[in-house]
Amino acid sequence: MNGRLALALVFLVGGATVAFAGAQPQASATPTQALEAGEGPTRVKGVVADVDHANDTFALTGEDADLPVEADRMPAAVREGKALLAEGEIVVADGQPVLVAETIQMGCPSTY
Repeated sequence: MNGRLALALVFLVGGATVAFAGAQPQASATPTQALEAGEGPTRVKGVVADVDHANDTFALTGEDADLPVEADRMPAAVREGKALLAEGEIVVADGQPVLVAETIQMGCPSTY
């Protein structure tokens, strides 16, 4: 009986460890860091500026630069001055880097 209890405890602790490790948030870059990294997939956290809901575009402000963002469906909650996390891929369009966002998360920055 003690052997079964010990085995069950090992599986419980192991399962909890795997679940916790999988729940860790991914790192996000600032707009300046994302621009320095260049083309490719990225997660960028910043403050919204230059919102154009008609064209589903905005910019994320950084320390030294702004990163233009294009979204398929921009949430109505995207407003200038709000913090958000955009995840997608940086591509070069017309000679300028642009983040093509696949997901946009609004809310408290401490949650992402």
